[in-house]
Amino acid sequence: MKTILLIGLGRFGRHIVMKLNELKHQVMAVDQNEERVNAILPFVTNAQIGDSTSEQFIASLGVSNFDLCVVAIGDDFQSSLETTALLKEYGAPFVLSRAARDVHAKFLLRNGADEVIYPDRDIAEKVAVRFSANQVFDGTLPVYEDDGIILGVRDKNVEYMMNDAATVIAFVQEGDLWSYSPGNEKVNQVFSFRKLKDGDFRDSRTQHDIKIVRVTDEGDIDFVLYGYMNRGSHEGYEGIAVYHYNRDKNVAEERAFIPVSESFEFLKKDLEKLSYVNEKNELFLILAKNLYRINIEENSSEILEKGIKNANFVSSDNNDHAAWLVSEGDEKGNIKEIDFDTCKTRLIAPQKGQRLRTVGFMNEDLIYGMLNKEDILTDEEEHKSVGIRILRIEDFEGNVKKEYRKDGLYITDISVGNTLIEFELSAKSGETSYVAQKKDTIMNNKKAAANTVKIELISASRTGVRVKLVFNTTKQTDSPLTMYAKVSSSDRKDIVLDTQIPQETAYYVYGQGGLNGIYTDPAKAVLRADTLGGVVLNRTQQYVWERGNKKTKMQIDTEGIPEIVLQGTYDIKTLKKSLKKTGTVIDLSGCSLDSVLYEISAQRPVIAKTGADTSVVIVGYDEYNTWLYDPVKKETYPYGMNDSTDLFQKAGNVFITYIETVNY
Repeated sequence: MKTILLIGLGRFGRHIVMKLNELKHQVMAVDQNEERVNAILPFVTNAQIGDSTSEQFIASLGVSNFDLCVVAIGDDFQSSLETTALLKEYGAPFVLSRAARDVHAKFLLRNGADEVIYPDRDIAEKVAVRFSANQVFDGTLPVYEDDGIILGVRDKNVEYMMNDAATVIAFVQEGDLWSYSPGNEKVNQVFSFRKLKDGDFRDSRTQHDIKIVRVTDEGDIDFVLYGYMNRGSHEGYEGIAVYHYNRDKNVAEERAFIPVSESFEFLKKDLEKLSYVNEKNELFLILAKNLYRINIEENSSEILEKGIKNANFVSSDNNDHAAWLVSEGDEKGNIKEIDFDTCKTRLIAPQKGQRLRTVGFMNEDLIYGMLNKEDILTDEEEHKSVGIRILRIEDFEGNVKKEYRKDGLYITDISVGNTLIEFELSAKSGETSYVAQKKDTIMNNKKAAANTVKIELISASRTGVRVKLVFNTTKQTDSPLTMYAKVSSSDRKDIVLDTQIPQETAYYVYGQGGLNGIYTDPAKAVLRADTLGGVVLNRTQQYVWERGNKKTKMQIDTEGIPEIVLQGTYDIKTLKKSLKKTGTVIDLSGCSLDSVLYEISAQRPVIAKTGADTSVVIVGYDEYNTWLYDPVKKETYPYGMNDSTDLFQKAGNVFITYIETVNY
């Protein structure tokens, strides 16, 4: 029998109490709501009504006398965080805290939680795994065929790499790294957070991934692990770890760890762009618009380039070359290319009146476009479209491999694949847009390597559609020896990058169980999230908008609103300049009033256009009215909800707000 303190009697807390009562444990329950406390009295040893964020109240509970303290608060993260910290401060031996969202976990762990649980997500993952056969790769199963390995039910975007000798293939499955050597009849689990025996909830967390950097002829593997660290010396942290796997020793050795404040989804987008380790043990990363060179041996870092926009950055398939459009300084408008193995760079300068655009790589050759200033068209909603006049493929020495142009037509909607470049040939439609006329392609003339690996989908009535890695090497046995590498942590200090996450870069839409899309236009992000019943986050993980989480009424005190907002100006440049140190201006023009009221619910005033030269500031609402501040009269007054909707619609639904800057 154990003594347990449980704080928070919502649905989750009540279920825990009922189960603990079944198991004959002694439970003290705490909640601020008297009705909840009274309802649970028959099932607990003791219960109290109180505020768990009060230091005096927590001190009165004698928390050090309990075997376990459970923080089951799910609807108020700030209260959960404060309660967790106070419990640990007053001597609780073990604190188990509930997280309602992934982003909350690291803050709870850093503020005293010994363990964090995600009830909604954990149940969802169990259901998903149960109904997804072979989702986690098991090297002991009969998955080996004459021409490859069956990975099971998963998406077809497999992270894999084969060495030049075609003797070893490495692949990533559900956050685990495996290597397979048909010639020596061995399959190795190189890295996994999962335990072979006595596992727990940490086995099912998949907020991390692995990028394979290199597979040598000897079978050694360099790889980058990134995201949430489930276990080990960095447990509970988001970060980037560099590993080297020594095949002879069967050991994966950590070479460096870089803690970051970005969540897994945001980090994944950056590392998909670039994560490369050269032969000198230098790691190259794109993080928060900066290109970093990290010296693993010396535990040091430097920024090679600042202000790189994701849309203008491209890298080769194996990441050893990259190029970007320089956005500031004397070289602004030039394309800069780098060879990460030699760290040599070269510049491509535009001719007078010309503009350049990075497109991608074909093999190790750069693809870029040339256009004129007048080829950048802007529509009525200020959205830009670009038509390229000349498409060029060029090696690092500047030798032109291919140049493509069609007189009178412009190259648009370019897609770069492994074997060809696809694009549309378009004509200008006035001065605002391009209209596609026909499609064309450029083939990759490089002969495919003999050891090419490919992905195949195989189907069976019993197992459904599964993914298979197909390669030319003939297997030697139906049941290769399965080995499990030892993981060795580094005793070096963490490498801390001097980086600040940009808040205006992108807006991330989550819905239907995951990341749905990334937008630079916050209004489009909100409109998309609205159709999904989802949420919008910015890069610093602040909630920009959330469907269905709007209070029934709200009133913002005008005393705390910046003067520039109270003036009611809807000039974006003016607002950005004045609010530069306060927050990020968000243009929600085109959204409905109902959607925009979420911002008021989140204590963010909204400037709304009412006429050609007039505006109001929305500072509140209830069931029947909006509350509007008049910048001229400096008065606040109620205005009917239906009348407000009509007023703003006639003015074009122009809404401007801002989200305050946060510093982690």
